[in-house]
Amino acid sequence: MKYKVETIKLTSFTRHAEEVKDRIAVAITKFEEEGVSAGNCMETFNVCSDLRMEVNQLSSITSWLRIQGKHNRLPAFRSVSTEVIEEYNRMELTLKRKLACLEEYEFNEVLKAEGMSDYILLTEEWRRSNEAAKEEEDLLNDLQVDGLKAWGDFYHTYIGKLSVPFHEKRMSVGQVLQLRSDPCEKIRRESFYALENLWKEEGDVINRILNHSIGFAGKQSKRLYEMNRYQTSLRNNRVQDISVQAMWERVDAYQPVFRAYLNAKAEWMGKSRLAAYDFWAPISIEKSTFTYDEAVSFILIQFGKVSQELKVFAEDVIEKGWIDAENRPSKSFAASCIHFPKTRESRVNLSFDGSFTNILTLAHELGHAFHNEQLNGEQGLHQTPPLPLAETSSIFAELAVLEGAMQEWTDPKDRLFLLDEKLKLSVMNFLNIRSRFVFERAFEEERERGFIEIDKTDFIMRQAWEASYQGSLVDPPSRFWALVPHYYMTNSPYYNYPYTMGYLISLACIAKGKQEEEGAGVDFRLLLKNSGKDTIENLVRRYFEEDIATADFWEKGLEECAEDVREFTYLVNLLGEN
Repeated sequence: MKYKVETIKLTSFTRHAEEVKDRIAVAITKFEEEGVSAGNCMETFNVCSDLRMEVNQLSSITSWLRIQGKHNRLPAFRSVSTEVIEEYNRMELTLKRKLACLEEYEFNEVLKAEGMSDYILLTEEWRRSNEAAKEEEDLLNDLQVDGLKAWGDFYHTYIGKLSVPFHEKRMSVGQVLQLRSDPCEKIRRESFYALENLWKEEGDVINRILNHSIGFAGKQSKRLYEMNRYQTSLRNNRVQDISVQAMWERVDAYQPVFRAYLNAKAEWMGKSRLAAYDFWAPISIEKSTFTYDEAVSFILIQFGKVSQELKVFAEDVIEKGWIDAENRPSKSFAASCIHFPKTRESRVNLSFDGSFTNILTLAHELGHAFHNEQLNGEQGLHQTPPLPLAETSSIFAELAVLEGAMQEWTDPKDRLFLLDEKLKLSVMNFLNIRSRFVFERAFEEERERGFIEIDKTDFIMRQAWEASYQGSLVDPPSRFWALVPHYYMTNSPYYNYPYTMGYLISLACIAKGKQEEEGAGVDFRLLLKNSGKDTIENLVRRYFEEDIATADFWEKGLEECAEDVREFTYLVNLLGEN
């Protein structure tokens, strides 16, 4: 199967989907009749791996159409791909049940079979996951399409069709959001409150979506797995709660340092406290605008200083035209990278506005694409890494751009600009993402007691802001929950702590590269290549010889970021005196 993503016709898409469904039906029959044994387990998992890639390819095409704003074509494609996903899930359930029915000695024989070493973790997970009654699991699988998944799809479609009145024009949410880093304070302020007004008008609908998606997912997790959504997230991400809590413990201890950065930036801007709409403001007007070609050239130069492989890969992606950077109203407002595993391609979407922040966004998505490239050639069941590692490569790419630029921009004002851009990443990961985690935990706990009215949702959001920022931002948006797409990604609960984990693991990669003559390239590529095969604890232990269940690992990255704050504050005082 080989067709061009951008011009795929529904007829060929449907034909391919029917072929995949037929193959899934054959596999289900075979699994039902033969079960799983040491003699057929490798063949069984290879069949599942290939079908997983086929299904992910179809799903990626549907996602790309949504991201591109092809709303007229999307429903037909989504209907076709959803049917295939349902059948694939049914096939996996069949296999999980067969594994669960094995006697202990039979299961051990499967684990010891030739070629099964890479599947041991997955096989054990699948055997443990089949604790629900067959009828309930089948029913909930059938309800996914018009239940949980439908709420997530509805959110993204709904937001994609909204328009915002701004300066006698109507703009998409994404286009207005892009103005947050505009050099002009008036534009930043007006665009910020234009979105705030939009959420006042649309908040009731979005609050209902949030209630039903989290409510559905919470009941499903408890009924099937006797877990809450957070515990399900930990399981899905192959990470232990003790590791996440060790990270948050150190992050919380360092929060005053990053609030000090916000106060120093406010001082630089001549304000007593930083307004929420000023957070993304560039420090330097001269460095605030780039053409797309300048941005691409800048990224490639900086990539080359950290990893030649990353640079060469990015050049290839650009040459093949896999980046859609056009700023148009119909597109999804969220930058993204979609992997097409069967054709070994990635597509990057963003609305490029010329800001340095947007350069980092492009680098971030190219980092995702680089990760996808390392996964190409792996079995399909190993091509879905835990989210913290999915974010490691992307954040590494951002840091590569910043680290490279810092080597050549030696003027104090230029260095202040770069430190500001880097510290925005730190604040996002240590304060903003922390507040998102606090909000989601509190909202889920409250939702267990019943439907949450919009005023209560706003209150939970304000409490989450206060827990992290403690007044260091003026007027943070109480309806930030309406804007964060991760809350509505129904297959990825708690898509927040993975960013902070990925950020700190990325910093460890950069530090490891500085310490070793050969750099981080070889280990980094192997980390990405194997990211879908093991737990995060085991992978970090293997490649860094560190234990993420203790505070020490997280402390190192936090201390490096704290040093950035100290230098930023020093330069603010130095340059402010001149």
